[in-house]
Amino acid sequence: MLRSIRTSIATVSISGTLPEKLKSIKAAGFDGVEIFENDLLYFDDTPADVCRMCEDLGIAIYLFQPFRDFEGVTPEHLAHNVSSTPSASST
Repeated sequence: MLRSIRTSIATVSISGTLPEKLKSIKAAGFDGVEIFENDLLYFDDTPADVCRMCEDLGIAIYLFQPFRDFEGVTPEHLAHNVSSTPSASST
């Protein structure tokens, strides 16, 4: 039996506001979304509002992407990224 493959795209891959991005993701036929932290931080409403928007559009939230650029970078770039990321012990 074949199962369908679910597709998603990261909001960081698309321009616009978060609501515009989510509508574009749905219009493009994706099943879900990976929400980049900055999109959530600069969104004026709450994370619960984002959940409702996704539910209304019929797309799933598959992933929250709090940081990026930790793999495939130079050792210097990695060291910079690690030093600028809050540690778990500081939360």
